[in-house]
Formats: sequence, structure tokens, C-alpha cells
Amino acid sequence: VSCSGCPRIELPSILQVMGILSSRPLPCLCGCKSHLQENYDFVVVGGGSAGACLAARLSEDPSVTVLLLEAGPDASTSKLPFYPLAVTVPGLAQFLQKPVKVTSRFDYHFVSTANPELTQGLVPGRKMFQPRGYIVGGSSCLNYMLWVRGAAAFYDEEWGQGWAWDDVAPFFRMAETYAAKSHPGSDRGAHGPTYVMDAADWEFMPQANQLFQEAAQKVNCESEQQPYTGINPDYNNPHQALGVGAAQWNIKKGQRQSTAVAYLTEEVRQRKNLTISALSFVTRIDIEETARGSKRAAGVRFRLGRANLNRGTSGEHVMTALKCAPERAVSANNEIVLCGGALQSPQLLMLSGIGDRAKLASHGILTSVHSPDVGLNLQDHLFVPIFFEVEDSSAFGSGLSALTGSLVSTLLFTSSHGRQIPDVQFHLTWNALKSQELLKFVFALPMNLTSDFFLKYLPSIAEEKPVCCLLPSLIQPKSRGSLDLYSGCPLAYPKADFRYLSEQSDVDVLVYACNLLRRIAQTSPLSSVLGREVVDPMLPGSSDPTSAPYAEAYVRSAATCIYHPVGTCAIGAVVDHELRVRGVEGLRVADASVMPKITPGNTNWPSIMIGERAASLVQQQQQQQQQQQ
Repeated sequence: VSCSGCPRIELPSILQVMGILSSRPLPCLCGCKSHLQENYDFVVVGGGSAGACLAARLSEDPSVTVLLLEAGPDASTSKLPFYPLAVTVPGLAQFLQKPVKVTSRFDYHFVSTANPELTQGLVPGRKMFQPRGYIVGGSSCLNYMLWVRGAAAFYDEEWGQGWAWDDVAPFFRMAETYAAKSHPGSDRGAHGPTYVMDAADWEFMPQANQLFQEAAQKVNCESEQQPYTGINPDYNNPHQALGVGAAQWNIKKGQRQSTAVAYLTEEVRQRKNLTISALSFVTRIDIEETARGSKRAAGVRFRLGRANLNRGTSGEHVMTALKCAPERAVSANNEIVLCGGALQSPQLLMLSGIGDRAKLASHGILTSVHSPDVGLNLQDHLFVPIFFEVEDSSAFGSGLSALTGSLVSTLLFTSSHGRQIPDVQFHLTWNALKSQELLKFVFALPMNLTSDFFLKYLPSIAEEKPVCCLLPSLIQPKSRGSLDLYSGCPLAYPKADFRYLSEQSDVDVLVYACNLLRRIAQTSPLSSVLGREVVDPMLPGSSDPTSAPYAEAYVRSAATCIYHPVGTCAIGAVVDHELRVRGVEGLRVADASVMPKITPGNTNWPSIMIGERAASLVQQQQQQQQQQQ
């Protein structure tokens, strides 16, 4: 079949004829997109965690038209069975966040600038790989599916007007169907699109999970200043976020519940007022001047086709394959909403002339709106992998399950006595791996650790004993970075300078967290299955991993990001409390970039909540305008 006016004919896929794929008509692959209209009521740029949710919610109103533009492919319409398989099978997450031949087609593979506070061994200047989803569903198709929203007190204290707990709680609930069998949860959703399971209900839960929780509870009871509250069956309890318990995953019947799956269902995709245009890379927002002298976002320009994504170690990459791609433009009758994430939403604003005047001029970009805060306030979580030899591998996963294993236990606690907002998160992985090659594949690549780290600095990792990994994570960092442009070329990657560990307090919290985790590993009953810690002999003080010289040096050499960038279009700075871009009418941002402070936990659910709340804010404004008319 072909679209109207297209001379190219595409034969139906044999797999589709056999019923392996959806019977939905195949899209034309010529890239002409002749099915697109010239204008829509709403244009959503970016089909990720927030964008897919937002487009689905806005299109619930049949009286408006919605266009969702996504730079990457759409797995649900792919003719190849591996595409949907790769982004829906939870165990394949290990393969998605690294440059594997096929699955890497879904990842931009951004790379940060050199971080002077992070070392490679003892040499400063380590760069960080930053996977970002290049697919409908965005990074919700790549992540490890941990479902965390954060303590109620965090939103009350940190996000301010319009985004306190009472404001956001209904939208958290709206996003989920919490289906734990062992306990009902507190203030949880029961009818949302995203199905959430509790790892405690998982039939393959390894024994190490229970051992970890029991040891953590013992350490807490023995501490003078108890950093957490023992066993917590639901760490998403808004008023009791501290404690140790089983992880929660957005997985249903063995299938990843990305926003592409949960929100853009077959029924939603059949709506006549919703158009999903994949392989549509937006290069600019058209800003026009109104009769009143104000600025308004009138439409967007985008290029059609598949981009050549970065596969190197430099962040300076240009998607040259799109240079000759056909360009299209669409206009928005009502609003344009950016949902490109914390790296690409501010980049698109700057490319469109919205940003710091001096910075834009240095790249040859004319300023439409001087907004100096665009790109500032960049934040991310960090974790430090600590490796232990395993004495009893039967307590962990084995075989294929060990290779594809995920995070099964979570401990949230505070390093500040009396605080109810956690600033550290622990994870226990259920991998117990024996081979150096497997360790590099499962741990090194997704954790930004190079082969040198394993082959030179951890020589004791060999075939004799398997090794497992425990992960203390910094989830309330004080360090702040920035997002800038490498050039004014719209096809160039953004320049991300995270400035990890630029605040000494972040180092101190991670050192404290690592030493607390070491105590848990040495406490019964977890100590019965774990052996000695695998130390880095090249660092000072390696004879005692808890010593101050070793602990800090190890944090700086092993700390790696968790791929949770936020904050570059912050509420109160770049956008107002209804997510409207300051100085431009008809333009909002709705994704992780609007977070004024990073949430104390994984950011996917809060990003979806932002999409839910943005839809409500847009709909409320439309209703008010209709009433005025």
C-alpha cells in the first residue's frame, strides 16, 4: 500500500500476513508524510514519558486535533518483530542502554563533557554516556522500569506553588494501576494506564532479596541515628518513604509498560483526531510577533527520516543523514508543547532564539526572547557500584536470569538525622556473574565504567568466584550543571556539562552511603552469602575500603550517572507554574526539564505525572477561553 500521491509501492510484510504483527495498515516508508495536515490544534514535540501521555490525554477530546512528532521510529508499526520485542521484554533492558548493533537504534547515545571531579583511576576528566530514547515512548522504552514518586514532603518543600503534594498526588494516581498482591499500598492509583507490580510478588525473587532486607533492618536498629525505618512494604507511601523493601516495576505479564504501550494503545491510535508522526526530527519553533507586539509560537519545522546516531565517545556529533532529508512545517492553532526531555527541550528553545542573548549570539542565532535561565540547573542522580565476591551463588539469579536480572530490593534513607526526605537510595542487583566478559557487558557498559576499570583496577575479578553488585545512589545532589549548544546547527547534539560532584557535600554523602552499605554487606544474614569486597588496588588506602582516602577516591573513580537528567527549563525560571514558557504565547514545556529540583528517586513516574498535569492545565485554559468567548 502507499499513501496518496506517492509513487512508491510497499508490499505487505510476510510476517504481517502470517499474523505475527498487527493487522493495522503499514505506513508508507518513503518519508513523504502526505497524511499530515498543514495545521493542528496542538503539536506535541517528543513522544517520550511525558509526551506520549500528553498526546493521549489531549486527544480524549474529539473536538481538537493533536499531532505527536517523534524523532525516532514507532515500534508498534515496525515490520520487524525484533523491534517491538526489544523494547517490551523487561530482561532486554541490559541490551538497550549500550551500543549493541540493533537495539542501539533506539538510543541517541549522548555523551557529556569531561567532568573534572570524576576520575579514570586517578586521572580527572571522565565523560559520561547519557542514553536517551530515540523511539515513540522515549526513555521509558530503555529504562530499568523502577517505579518511584518520592516523599510528599519533597514536593511541598521543593517544587512550590501549584506543584505541592496535594497538587500532584491526583496525577500520580491517575497514571497507574498498582497491583501488589501482598499489600494495598498507600494513596495509590487503581485505574490508570500504567500497570505496576511489586517485586515481592515475583515468583523468581532470589533469596538474596530477603537476606538484604534483614541485614539492612539489623544495621538500622544498631545505629544511633537511625537513617531509615526498617522494613517498608511500600516505599511509594507519600508519608513514609524511608525504609527497605522490594522494588516496584511498571511491568505487566512480562511486558514493559512504556508510555508507548500504556498510553498509546491500539484504541488511542485509532482516534481520528490524533496523528503520530515518527521519524520526524523537529529543528525549530517558528516564533511570530502578534498584533499586540508580543511573541507567539506559531508552528514547528521538522525533517523526515532516520538519523545517524552517535556511536563514538565524543559528544560533538552531527546527524548528517538528516541534512538532505525533506523538511516540513506545521502550524499550531492553540499550543505547542515541548516534551523532548532535559537535554533536548532547552536545546530546541535555544535553536529557536529563546535563551541567553550572549550565548545565542556566539552561535549565530538571533534572539527572539531573552531567557537567561534556559539550560541552567542541570541535575542528575549518581550511584557508586560496589562489588562483592559471592560465596553462595544459589541465593542469586543464575543462567539467563542472571544475565538479564534487574534491581529487586530498594532502600531509601536520609544522611541527615530527622529528615523525612531520602537523599540516598540503595539497590541490590540479583546478578551473580563469574566471567569478566559478562561483568563488563552487564555492569561496565550500562554503568559508564570502561574496560580498564575491570581489567586493570579490579584484577581479582576472575573465573574463580562470581561477583555481585550493590548500588548506593545519591538522589538529592547539590551539584548543578548546564546545557548548551556545540553550534547553531539544529542537527548537532546538545552540549551537556553536568559538573558531577562539584559540591563536596555530594562526595561526603556518597562516602557515608558506601560505608553504610559495606556494613550491611558484612551483617548477617547477607554476610553468609557474600565474601570480601573487590577493591581497587591502584587507589590510596585500598587495604581498608572504609578509610577516608580510599572511600573518597573510589567514589570519584567509580561514581556514574543514573541517566536521570532534569531541571534545564525549571518551573519558576524558564516556565511559569502552568508550564508556559515565559515571554512566548502558545508554548509550554512538559517533561523532566521543568523540575526545579530532582526528585528523590527514579524520575520516570514523576515525568509521566508532569505529562498528566500538563494535559489538565492545557484543558483548563481551553475551557476558560471558550467561556470568555
